[in-house]
Amino acid sequence: LDTAGLYRGYEGYSQCIENLDSLIVPLYETCQENNLALVITSDHGMAFPDAESRGGAKSEKYASANEVRNVPLIILSPNIKQQRIQETIGQEDVAPILLSTLGIADRPAFCEGKEKNLKEYAVLKVVSPGITSMKLSSSGKEVCSGSNDSMYYITGLEKNKQYTLETVIDSSGETYKDTLSIENDRVIEIKEKDENQDSTTSPENNMHLVGGILIGVINLTGLTMIFRIMRN
Repeated sequence: LDTAGLYRGYEGYSQCIENLDSLIVPLYETCQENNLALVITSDHGMAFPDAESRGGAKSEKYASANEVRNVPLIILSPNIKQQRIQETIGQEDVAPILLSTLGIADRPAFCEGKEKNLKEYAVLKVVSPGITSMKLSSSGKEVCSGSNDSMYYITGLEKNKQYTLETVIDSSGETYKDTLSIENDRVIEIKEKDENQDSTTSPENNMHLVGGILIGVINLTGLTMIFRIMRN
C-alpha cells in the first residue's frame, strides 16, 4: 500500500485498499462460521494534499494527518461487542488484549501491558498442586463447582463483582478460601503448605538474609575505600 500511495496517487491508493477489503471478506465469513477471532492491524496510512499529489507520511506536512497518526487494531470476535474505541495503546498492550479476547487468563511473565475491557465477562483460572475440589460462589449462591481436577477454567463471570473461592486439596485435605474482586481475567494459584518447613528458614527468608549480608559487605567496603582515600 505504501508503494501505491507513493506512485499511484490517491485514486490508485484507494483502489488498492478496496481490493484488499474484498479479499478480507471471505476470511471474515470463515471466522464467523467457525467461532474464530479475526485480528487486523497495519502500519500507518498515507496522507494526500490533493487528489493529484503523491502520498506521504514522514515529512512534517503529512505527520499530523489522521491517516498517518491513527494505526488501526481491528478485533472481530463472537465474545466482544461491536464498538469503536479512539484510544492510544502501546505495543505492550497488544498481547494482553489478544489473550483476553481468546479467553486466556494467563499473561506473559514480564508483560507490563494492560488489557482493555472489550469483553463483558471475565475468565478465572484456578491452578492447584494436586487433585482439588473447587466451589465458586457469590452473595451466598453457588456459581459453579468441580472436582477431580487440578486446573479449572471458569468463564462468563460478571465483572466488578465479589466472589468467594473455596478449594480442598484431596491428598492433604488442606483448604483454601478467599474473597475475590473480579474486574478482569485472573489466575489464582493454590500453593500447598509444607508443614516440615519452618517459615524462619524458608528459601525466601534465606534469600533476604543473603541479600542483606551482601549489601552490608558492599557498604563496608565502600566506607573503607573512602576512609583510605581521605587519609592519603
